[in-house]
Order: sequence, then structure tokens, then C-alpha cells
Amino acid sequence: MSQYLFQSLLVLSAAVLVSLFTPTQVYAQLDPGGSVGVYKCFGGACQLVSCATGSCVDQCSSYRDCQAPDDPDPDPEEYQDLYVQKDGTGTGTVTSSPSGINCGSSCSIVRSSTHQWDLRASPDKGSTFTRWSEPQGTYRFCVRRGGKNNSCTEWTDIPTCGTLSQCRVFVQKDREKTVIATFAGPTLYGVLDASYPPDPVVGSTFTFTARRTGGTATGTVTYTNPRCTRGWLGMTTFAPVSGSYSGTSDRTFACVYNSISNSFSNLQGARMTIKQGGVSRIVAANVTVTEPTAPPPPPTPDPTPTPSLSVSLDASDTLITRGDSSTLTWRSLNAGSCSATSFSLGGSMLNGSTNVSPTADTTYRFTCINNAGDSRMDSATVNVQEPPAVTVDLSASDTSITRGDSSTLTWRSSNADSCTSSDFSTGGSTDGSTNVFPTTNTSYGITCTGAGASDSDNVIVRVQEPAIQNIDASVEPTWVSRGGSTEVTWDIQPPDAGDTATCTVGSSDTTNVVLSPTSPRNYSSGQRLVTASNIQQATRFTVSCTNDTNTKEGYATVYILPSYSEF
Repeated sequence: MSQYLFQSLLVLSAAVLVSLFTPTQVYAQLDPGGSVGVYKCFGGACQLVSCATGSCVDQCSSYRDCQAPDDPDPDPEEYQDLYVQKDGTGTGTVTSSPSGINCGSSCSIVRSSTHQWDLRASPDKGSTFTRWSEPQGTYRFCVRRGGKNNSCTEWTDIPTCGTLSQCRVFVQKDREKTVIATFAGPTLYGVLDASYPPDPVVGSTFTFTARRTGGTATGTVTYTNPRCTRGWLGMTTFAPVSGSYSGTSDRTFACVYNSISNSFSNLQGARMTIKQGGVSRIVAANVTVTEPTAPPPPPTPDPTPTPSLSVSLDASDTLITRGDSSTLTWRSLNAGSCSATSFSLGGSMLNGSTNVSPTADTTYRFTCINNAGDSRMDSATVNVQEPPAVTVDLSASDTSITRGDSSTLTWRSSNADSCTSSDFSTGGSTDGSTNVFPTTNTSYGITCTGAGASDSDNVIVRVQEPAIQNIDASVEPTWVSRGGSTEVTWDIQPPDAGDTATCTVGSSDTTNVVLSPTSPRNYSSGQRLVTASNIQQATRFTVSCTNDTNTKEGYATVYILPSYSEF
């Protein structure tokens, strides 16, 4: 950090403490990571601060100049970075000693072995230098008063050099610092003077003179756009002065106010624009214009009393179950017009009733106005509670039956208004029973509803085929010549046991006999015949049939006709 931050901090600290204690002790420590005693001070009683052993004492009545001490053993591997930024509405340059900063074009010194630079800010023509500053989060100084072991009494982020155009900057080894120079742009100031007779009234002439009073702007001064105005700071243009004027000398113009009838009472004024070097400023002035006092108006007769206005709104039920309704009734007395919130008055504006069915807690409002503009309002709130839950239970007396038998379905519900099913007839009853005769596995469902809620249930009745009792198998012809063929046929008893049955045919002579077809046969589709050919010997055929309940076999035998040689 530079000498000027210490000068600002320590002079202020010492000045305060001198008034309390003489002499005073002030200690400055760089944060973070700094050590007390990295600065030497000149002037007054300041001594070289050396705290390498942690036992430094520096007694100063004031700090006038502080700088970084010379490094007795510089390290060529230590590098410091210095960055300069410019800010503000003005322009200028920053240079450094030692050289390296000319900002301008060169605004940084990177990897320098120098710890300390003197910076100079030079504003351009029309601009001024304002201050030095550092970005948020740069190094801070701790000021300790009364003794080096005392705690910090203050921390400061104040830039090192304040508003001085020269700034001494110190950068710790292997660190970097950013310094900001702020320049302000040119300024322009002026006034608009007013001259008028004492106690001016409507019709008086007011003379206004615009003039430049100061600023840093340079170049030719011009005066343009004189205006006579009404209201505070000329918020309403009354009339432009005849002929646009532009000149370099003070401008004088006149305004005559023939009327003061506006929203700003009797406040009148004028304004003009002053320009110089690209900067412009509007100057304005206000004057007060009066009119003769008008005679007081005649007294206003007492108005006719307005009849009292009254309104009421009532709900027949303030607590309903969702889906139910409540009746709102409204009445008014001496009302001119009425309106409603959250419901409709229909054709009965002043008095009437209507039914409402809210689905949530609702506040209804009824407001009326009389001919005098007075209004009255009344309200009624209807709270809504949820209906009780709807439940239904569906059961079957037998969930597994033999086809042809029946099962009894029974349903019981609570808080339901009706029950329906697409699988059987409920007759609309919320409780009941009925017989069903399914021929295949069947799922029965039921749904019951009530007060906007519903519930469903279902049950499955499984259907089994009758067991196969017997298979009547036969062959035709029963006798065949060697190498001949026959047809195997069969019937299932009882017949309805074959509705889902499939059958296969096998032979005792698997070597010679050829069966066609060989795939399983669907009994209910009439596939009850298999042809056997190439019969070489007496052969027994086995017919095996299976349904959902069981498997059964039947048998038939074909014989070979004897040849003459066999007699």
C-alpha cells in the first residue's frame, strides 16, 4: 500500500488520540498475511519499524509520510504485478515512476522486481481527477491504538492516496495490486434571474436573464429555447418566446401571464437551455402571480337529508356437504343500485334469493349504493365439507364352478346413491344379489357412486369343464387286407365334456402303420377321425382326450383278413 493511505489513517488516528493521551502509540498492520513493521516513516518522532522478532515499538505523534523499506537482500525470483484502471465520466492518463505505466496505452506492469511505484494522474482538458481507489477485497490496514498488543480498533479499505493526484503504491512480494483512477467529466452551471414589479398581478411583465455561473466545460457558450411556463420548474409550457434565439451572451426575455387558471395555483415561471462544450443545462425560475380576490360565494343551503341505507345477506345453510346447495337471500333499503361478488343477482337487484353450490369454502358479498354516494356491504360465508367415503364390496358364493352350474353374486355398499355393472344387472340397488351362469372364466365388476365420490370392486368366477367319463373308440372297417387301411373314430361321454377337449391317436404298430393327420384333434370342432394305412398286422389304436378337468383313453382294434395259404 502507498504512503497516502497511512497518511489518511494514521493522522486521523493520532489526531483523535492526542486529544485523550499524550504521547500516543499507533500501530499499522497490513492484512492479510502482512507483518507489522514493513514500513518506515519520516517526520515527527517516527522511527524505522522493524518487527521481525515480534517486539516492535513505534511511537509517533503523527504520520506524515510512510513508504516501504528498502529490501537489503532482493530476491531475483520475487515478482510483483501492478494494474491500473480508469473510471468515471471524464478522461485522463496515469503514468508511473519507475516507468512502465502510461495508461493511455499501457495499464499494467507484470512480473516486476519493483515493490514501490509513484503514480501520477493527469486529467484531460475539461476533465478533473477525482480520487484513487482499489477494488473490493484488496489488502486492508489494521490500526491499533494504545499498544501493539491491543486489538484492532478499525479496519480500512480506503484507497492509499485519496484525492491527491500523486499516489505512492507498495506491492507485497509475489503479489499483485489493482489501483483505480477516477476522472470526472466537464461540468456546466448557470442560473435564470427574474426581474418584475412589486406585488405582480395578472398582466404584469416579467423579465428573465439566463447566465453561465461556472463549471469546467470549455468552448463557446450558447443560450437557446427560452420558454414561459406554468407550474413548478416549468412542468407545463405556457408559450415559447417569439423567435428561437441562439447566442453567446447572456440572454434576456420577457413573459406576460394573462391567466393563472391551472393546476399549480398561481405559480408561474420560465426556463432556458445553456450549452457549452457538449454539456447542456436547463435553468429555470419561478414567480408568483396574483389575481384580485373574488367575492365570497353565497351560502349553500342545507341539503335534504338522505334516507339511511341498509343491506343484508344471509345463507340458509352455512355448512354444506360438497354437492349440496345453500340459499342466499339479500335485502336492501333506500338503495339506488346493488352488486354482488361470487354470485349473480339475476333480475332481482335490490332484493331476492338464489341457490349456490360451492365446491370449497366461499364468502359471498352484497354491496349497495344510495343516491348520495354512500355504500354498504354485507357478506355470508358458506363452508363446504367433504362427503363421507363411498365403499362397495362384491363377493361370489362360489368362485369356482362346473360349467352349467351357477354362482350367487352379492354386493353391499355404504354412502352410495346408486350401483351399476356392465357384467350383470343391479337394478340400480345399492345392496343386493343375483345368480350368474358363466360358461367360461368371468370377472364381474360393480361401481357405486354418491355425493361426487365413487368406489368399485370385482370378483372372478372360474368355470371348469365336466370330467370325461368315457371315450367310445371304433375302427371301420374292422377287418382289412394286409397293407390296407381303416378309419379310427371316437365319441366323448358326456358330450359336453368334449367342448374344450383335444384328442390324439396312437397305434400299437408304430413301425408300419401310418396315421393321418398326426396333430391333436379339436373334438368340439368335429375333428373326430384319423385314417390308418399300411396295416400289416392286427393293430390296437389308443384315443387319448384331455379337457380342463381330466384325461381319458379309449381303444379299438383292426384285424387282418386271412389269406388262402393260411387255411
